[in-house]
Amino acid sequence: MNEHIELLVASKASVGIKLLKILLILIAGLAVVLLLLTGSFIALLAAIAAGAGAYFISQRQDIEYEYTLTMNELDIDVVYNKQSRKHLVTLDLSKMEICAPIKSYHLDDYKNRTLKCVDYSSRNPENDANKYALIYSGEVKYIIEPDTRLVEAFWNNAPRKVFKE
Repeated sequence: MNEHIELLVASKASVGIKLLKILLILIAGLAVVLLLLTGSFIALLAAIAAGAGAYFISQRQDIEYEYTLTMNELDIDVVYNKQSRKHLVTLDLSKMEICAPIKSYHLDDYKNRTLKCVDYSSRNPENDANKYALIYSGEVKYIIEPDTRLVEAFWNNAPRKVFKE
């Protein structure tokens, strides 16, 4: 298989991250008001710390996952704020046990296993029909959201391990 396929999947920010950002902005605002009223050095430090925290959280709020399939390896990277990229994992497809839609009956044998679950999908419940579970080395369950080209490439690589329905 001499294919090279790239796919970018935008992910929704979690509610916890959004709430934390709002909370830090409110704390920074209250600290600035307190600083103006009292001139307290502690209020200045609180305003700077909360403002910096809100800034750094906003830098990690816009997340996209990039799947790159080259030869027999799937590379998964995360792109933060369309600016910085971080390599997450490289999966050798020969070590893949099964790849199937997350609601497929083919995954029933794996439901009672204690697998570490890692979600590299859009986290959008409306896209559940497009999400696949990839069981890797019997240890990790990766949730990904491939398109038809990527699923077809998986199937061409390991037809007995990949299920499309």
